[in-house]
Amino acid sequence: MAKTNSYSRFWTLLAKMPCSDRDGLKLQLVSSFTNGRTDSLREMTLSEYNSMIREMEKQTGSSRPVSYEVLKKKRSAVLHQMQLMGIDTADWAAVDNFCLGVRIAGKKFRELSANDLDAVLLRIRSIRQKDMQKAKKELN
Repeated sequence: MAKTNSYSRFWTLLAKMPCSDRDGLKLQLVSSFTNGRTDSLREMTLSEYNSMIREMEKQTGSSRPVSYEVLKKKRSAVLHQMQLMGIDTADWAAVDNFCLGVRIAGKKFRELSANDLDAVLLRIRSIRQKDMQKAKKELN
C-alpha cells in the first residue's frame, strides 16, 4: 500500500479551511475519504490522500497550477541532462551557477517554473547536440 511521507500539504490546506475545531475536521475528512475505515492520516492509502487533497484544494481555492508530480518529472529531466553534460548535480551550488547563466535561465534551479524547466531542457539538449556534432567533425 503506497503512502505519502509528508502531510504538510494537508495541514496547510486544513489551516485555510473555515472551522473552529481543526482536530474534529481532520478526523471527519480522513474518515469520509477512507469510507470510515480509519481516522488516521498515516493509515490512508496514497490515492485516498490525493483525492482528499484535491477536494480540499477545491474548497479552499488553493489548487496548484502545475501538479507537484509534473514539476518533479521536469526537474528530474533537467538534472539528468545536466549530468550528461558533466555537471555535478549533487552540488546545488554548481546546479544554481549553471542555471543562473543568462543563456540558460537567469534564475536559481529552485526558482524555475514548469515553463522555465521546459525551456532549459530544450537549451541543454541543443547544447549537447551541438557538442556531439562538433565531436563528430573532429573525429573525421
